Amino acid sequence: MAYCGEHTAVKGNVDFAVAVTLKCKSWTCPDCHDQRKAQLIAQGIGGTPNKFLTLTTRRVEGMTPEQAAKRLSWAWRCCRLRLMRHYKMKSLPFIAIMEKHVSGWPHLHLLLRAKWLDQKLLSTWMQELADGPNVWIEHLDQSHKAVVYCAKYCGKCAQKIGTAKRYWQSRDYDQREKPEPKIKFAPGEGWEMWPYDLYRMATNWQQMGYHVEWLSNGKITRSNEKPDCKAGSP
Repeated sequence: MAYCGEHTAVKGNVDFAVAVTLKCKSWTCPDCHDQRKAQLIAQGIGGTPNKFLTLTTRRVEGMTPEQAAKRLSWAWRCCRLRLMRHYKMKSLPFIAIMEKHVSGWPHLHLLLRAKWLDQKLLSTWMQELADGPNVWIEHLDQSHKAVVYCAKYCGKCAQKIGTAKRYWQSRDYDQREKPEPKIKFAPGEGWEMWPYDLYRMATNWQQMGYHVEWLSNGKITRSNEKPDCKAGSP
C-alpha cells in the first residue's frame, strides 16, 4: 500500500492537464489526521450552535460497545424527529460526534441550533428509546463559549466504535458559504494515477518544456503556454 501523498491523479490532454495529490483522508493517517480534525472543528463552528447536548449510555449486559453506539445513534435520530413534531420545528440543525469513554462505552455529543428544549422530555424519550442514557443539555449563550465547545468536542472526540459513524450532521447545519467544488479523482473518467508525488510530477513536466502553474496546495496545471519567467514552486 502506497504511503499517503505518494501518488498523483492526472487528467487532461496534450495541451492542458491538471494534477492532484492523492490523500487517503483517513483519521488514522498521521498525515491526514490533523487536517480531518481541523475540518471537523470548522464544521462545528460553522453551524453557529447555541445548544450543547450530551447523551451518555450505561453498560448493558449482553451488548457490545458497537451495538450500544448504533442504538444510541438510532435513538437520537428518533428523538430528533419527535422534537421537531413536538415543537413544530421545520428542522433541528445538528452535528453529532461520537466519543469512546475510557471504559470503551459510547457517549454522543451534539451541537445544536435550536430554541429551548425540555431536558426532562428528552430524558423520558431517551429512556424509552435507549434504556435510559443520561441526558445533559446546556445553552451556549456566548459565541466564544460555542467556539470553545466546538474546538474541545470536535477535536477531542470523533472516535470510531466498530462500524458506527464517528460523526454526522444534518444538511442544514453548516452555515458557511460553500467552497468551490474540489477536483476529485474518479477512475474511468479520464483520470490516470501516477506513482509520483506532486513535486516530482511538476519537475517532470517542467523538464519536458511545459509551463507549470501551482493553483493551491495539492493542485498544479501544465500547459503549452510559454511562461515569461521560469515557473517555481509555491
